[in-house]
Amino acid sequence: MIELQEQDDLFELISSKIKKDIVCYAFGGTALMYYGFKEATKDIDIIFEKEEDRKNFIEAITQLGFKKRTLIGVYNLEKLRQETKPLMFERGDSRFDLFLKKIFSTELTKEMIERSKERHDFIRKDKTLTVSVLSKEDIILLKSVTSRQNDYEDIIMLLKKVDIDWNIIVEEAIRQKDKWTALDLEETMQKLKKEFYISKKHFDKLYSSV
Repeated sequence: MIELQEQDDLFELISSKIKKDIVCYAFGGTALMYYGFKEATKDIDIIFEKEEDRKNFIEAITQLGFKKRTLIGVYNLEKLRQETKPLMFERGDSRFDLFLKKIFSTELTKEMIERSKERHDFIRKDKTLTVSVLSKEDIILLKSVTSRQNDYEDIIMLLKKVDIDWNIIVEEAIRQKDKWTALDLEETMQKLKKEFYISKKHFDKLYSSV
């Protein structure tokens, strides 16, 4: 597990090892710590727009002792079959899940990037490394897609703490080219409606898209 200050210190160290400017986007537990909704995380979830940026990031964390590890036991078999699965690197109790352009079937869209820019207080800049945090709506969508242990519990925790715009989440799922994003979201929403109110119109909109 890694706490926020430790994570910030780690990002600063990584920045000192990187030879050119890199921009990446944080989601999952990493983002929830920046929002103040989580004290620690094991999975440092990051997505890159460019292969070269991810490659340079990997070179930096490798210098810091992180080793590549298998995804087996972390993601289900359906996710493991996808070409867009992440590269995973681990050191002690800390782990990076590094995605490129897509989180499995879900693309990092320009709309997601624009929503992340709206939260300037969650954009971290260390010399060559910029970490921008995705919106809470996009975090919920992506946690519906990754479906790892504790992802559903994180969604529940987030819904209990803040107001969520379900229209943004549903529209983003529909915007995705792959129907699996909408199906993953629908499955999560069906579970959530047992505990939280989600308007029927959001389900209807999702169903009409698939």
